[in-house]
Amino acid sequence: MADMSRPLKGVAFSVGFSLYKNDGTVIVNPGTLTKKISKDFGDYADIGTVSEEDTTYGQLKAALTTDEMNADVVSLYIKDDTSGCVPFVCTIYPAAAQVSVLTAANVNSECDTAISDAALATAAALATVDGIVDSILVDTGTTLPATLDTIDGHVSDTYDDVGDVRAVVDAIFVDTGTTLDTLVKDLPTNAELATALAGADDAVLAAVAAVKLKTDTIGSGALIAVAPVLPAGDVNIVQGDDYYAADGRSLDWSGTNWPDLTGATVTWLCDSQAVACTVLTPGATTQTVRLELTAAQAAALGAQNYVFDIEAVLDSGHTITLVRSTAFVATSGPGA
Repeated sequence: MADMSRPLKGVAFSVGFSLYKNDGTVIVNPGTLTKKISKDFGDYADIGTVSEEDTTYGQLKAALTTDEMNADVVSLYIKDDTSGCVPFVCTIYPAAAQVSVLTAANVNSECDTAISDAALATAAALATVDGIVDSILVDTGTTLPATLDTIDGHVSDTYDDVGDVRAVVDAIFVDTGTTLDTLVKDLPTNAELATALAGADDAVLAAVAAVKLKTDTIGSGALIAVAPVLPAGDVNIVQGDDYYAADGRSLDWSGTNWPDLTGATVTWLCDSQAVACTVLTPGATTQTVRLELTAAQAAALGAQNYVFDIEAVLDSGHTITLVRSTAFVATSGPGA
């Protein structure tokens, strides 16, 4: 299976995603998909394979081929014909492939192609190599039968030497008053081993309990993202686009382990921009923060990746960071 831990140039890669409608609901049974790919900001073309992986949660997979991944920048645009569908956009920056990620099949195929292109695997070429090797063996006196006789002689000498070593070991046992049976009796018994292992188990369990005591203090909250916010909290932004809730395009983040945001001032900080956010459900179990960007604010961001923070100043005056993630900013329009 291809390495899915990071995208590599010229190596097949799969992207998992879900499509949402502008009311925030997931499309569980997509209809006809418009699926486009652009390499190095060139013209958009159809993606070969986009499959539905799960009908309960609407999980889709874009299986990008080695040819589709053969670029420094790979941009995806996928939309369903369902009314109100929000397009899924994604920009991938593949790293250079390394020898360590090439499979044996890749290497074997490339070697076969090289041999075939150079016409090295012909019967005449192999016969020539065989004749040259035979001549070398004769000239050096290392033909196979003579070599086997020499090896046989070395094996016999080694066997004799082993007999000498055994005699020396026996003499050491006699001189030191020890025998193999005495040495074996000095090994720990099963009961002694069980006692030692039980002590080790107690120490391990005590260490695990100490770790658990620490981890029990960690909250069990989760970050929930709605498109065009990605599941990990990252966002896709196209320069010059508006991102308003009225169009189903607002950027929303939800958290279950945030402090009460009632009366809080929340700000999205990205590059040199500081944009005020709205708290939709302050004080609820799941609180949602919404960011709406104007086309001018989106256009002010360069076409690159930014690390952004969502910062809250609580009613108490305390300042906390709710979200830290990445904004992927792309130029507007296919082929731009």
